[in-house]
Amino acid sequence: MIKHDKRIDALISECCGEVLADIGCDHGYVAVGAVLSGRVKRAVAIDISAKSLEKTRLLSEQEGVSDRVRCLCGNGFAPLDDEADVAVIAGMGGVEIISVLDAAKKLPARLVLCPHQNAYELRKRLNGKFDIVKDYTVCAAGKFYPVIVLGEGESFYAEDEFFYGKDMPRGDDYAAMLAARRATLEERFSTHRVPDGKLRAEYEEVTLRCSKLKI
Repeated sequence: MIKHDKRIDALISECCGEVLADIGCDHGYVAVGAVLSGRVKRAVAIDISAKSLEKTRLLSEQEGVSDRVRCLCGNGFAPLDDEADVAVIAGMGGVEIISVLDAAKKLPARLVLCPHQNAYELRKRLNGKFDIVKDYTVCAAGKFYPVIVLGEGESFYAEDEFFYGKDMPRGDDYAAMLAARRATLEERFSTHRVPDGKLRAEYEEVTLRCSKLKI
C-alpha cells in the first residue's frame, strides 16, 4: 500500500461512488489510492502533462489497479467521456480551479477541492453556487491546505469565512493554521503599518477568528 501524507489521505477519504475524476492528477496518488481503498471502483486520471500521466500509469501498474485507472491527457474535464460521481481538483491555485469549473460542461455531484493558494478567490466564486458540505484544514509537511467539499444545491459563506473557511468539521490543524498566519502578519506589520485593502481584511479576519477560538 502506498504511504500518503495527511493531505492526500484527506482527499481520498472524501471520495465516494463508482467513478472518480482526478483532475490534474500529477503523481496519481489520489486516483490510485481511492481505488485501492475501495472508496471508488474506478478512476479517471486527467492531466495536461504527459509526464504526470506516465507517473500515474506506472503507479497504477505497480499497485495492480491499472485495469481500473484510466489516464487521459488534456485540460480540466474536457477529456472526460463518461460520467463521474466525484471529482478531485488539487495541486493548483484557486484561480486555476475556478477556470476548470467554469470551463466544464457538466460537473459531478460531489467536488473535492484543495487549492494551494488563492482560496479567498475560490470561496468567493463558490459562494451560493454549490452546497458547502465541508471546509476544513489539513497540515502536511509543515504547510496548511484547505479541503473544500461541495455538493449540489446552494449554501453560503459568512463574510468572515472567505479567507479561512468554516472549520467544518472542526480540527486542530485549523487553529494551528490561524496562529501561524497571525504570527506571520503581525511580524510583517511590526515594521509596516497595516495596509488598506485585501491584506487588512485578511488580518482582521484572522484576528477575529483567533479571538473566537481563544488562541
